[in-house]
Amino acid sequence: MNPDISRDTFDRRKHYAQVLLQQGRVTLDADWNEQSAILLHLLRTLARDIFGHHGGIDGEETGFLIDLVRREGKIVDLSISAGRYYVDGILCENEPLRDPNTGTVSDPKIGCTYLTQPDYPLPEGTGLPQQPYLVYLDVWERPIGYLEDPGIREVALGGPDTAARSKVIWQIKTCQGDPADGHWNPQFQPPYRGVLRARVTPTEPSRYRGAENQLYRVEVHTGGWAGEATFKWSRDNGSVCFGVRNLSDGIALLNSLGSDRGRGLEVDNWVEVVDEAMVLRGEPCPLAQVAEVLADEPAVRLKPAIDPLPHLPSKPGTPLLLRRWDSGAVAVMEDQGWLALEDGIEVQFAPAPGNERNVYRTGDYWLIPARPATGAIEWPSYSRPPHGVCHHYALIAAVHGGAVTSKRHLVSFGR
Repeated sequence: MNPDISRDTFDRRKHYAQVLLQQGRVTLDADWNEQSAILLHLLRTLARDIFGHHGGIDGEETGFLIDLVRREGKIVDLSISAGRYYVDGILCENEPLRDPNTGTVSDPKIGCTYLTQPDYPLPEGTGLPQQPYLVYLDVWERPIGYLEDPGIREVALGGPDTAARSKVIWQIKTCQGDPADGHWNPQFQPPYRGVLRARVTPTEPSRYRGAENQLYRVEVHTGGWAGEATFKWSRDNGSVCFGVRNLSDGIALLNSLGSDRGRGLEVDNWVEVVDEAMVLRGEPCPLAQVAEVLADEPAVRLKPAIDPLPHLPSKPGTPLLLRRWDSGAVAVMEDQGWLALEDGIEVQFAPAPGNERNVYRTGDYWLIPARPATGAIEWPSYSRPPHGVCHHYALIAAVHGGAVTSKRHLVSFGR
């Protein structure tokens, strides 16, 4: 679930070294989060300076060595050794395989496999591509809240959640390619990413007319080229979510309908049925509207009825979520005039400079803070690329002729 934050103020181009809290002042979430971002930027920049674009120490601790898994003479899977590896300074950790009964580790170098990796649930029946092909790491971050990980919530507080988390997601993926030609292109890496403009309408009254501070989120729903892709938007960063206990006959049985003003569900609200497996595969989750609120259950009836889901959660105990949005799926059109969201806020998609049209990727998003105190939004005078999701790629192996050639970058340090 997306965090309920006021805004994101970190900008590496300002070269801030730390955030200094002042006595007697109001404490804001943005200040705390910016301090964390400053330190994280320092550590990841240092790691990249040491290891380059991707790499690890030449030793037992480095993982992500790819090998072939054979069964009855056939190649059926790829093994991924346990250990650490860095991509653009981001630490990726593949935990050693543990005995499910005792929790013990028999071999610290045995990790998972391509078909059993923890954060890339592949559809049933998925196999390996035809040789030759390349193996690469796709690394990104995903926000996690108490609905995905109940351990985040402090039960002693009697219910409310506090802080969210950001989780590093690493995924081993494959793409067709000959290791001899020296070129590769990850299948989910768009060649050109579109940009967004945002403004307050120039007609009178030329101001943000909302009564409350909001963090608007414009997010790509269905990816594709401009004209094919769609987007949705939320006035609260898409942070209003509900745990789903059961989904059947178009009725979502929920943990609750929300308790705070403005953070509940009403008839005609747009909701997204969030399936973790689809999120991790970068697929758009189903959108629907609330046709009826059943307060006694608590539950909501959806239209159209989403039952059954295209993909069920891949791991036992993985929850389904309902995420509330303030629009359905709207077509992404570039340079087609300004599109009004609400209260004087307008957006416009545009091709990146030098490109005629662009690819939009499911999950890409932009954040627009709006403040009634100034009647304005916090947005630069220019169009900008998505705030996220930022994917980082590293080629780590090539499979050709029934053999694996490692493409990992290993760094040795003298003693």
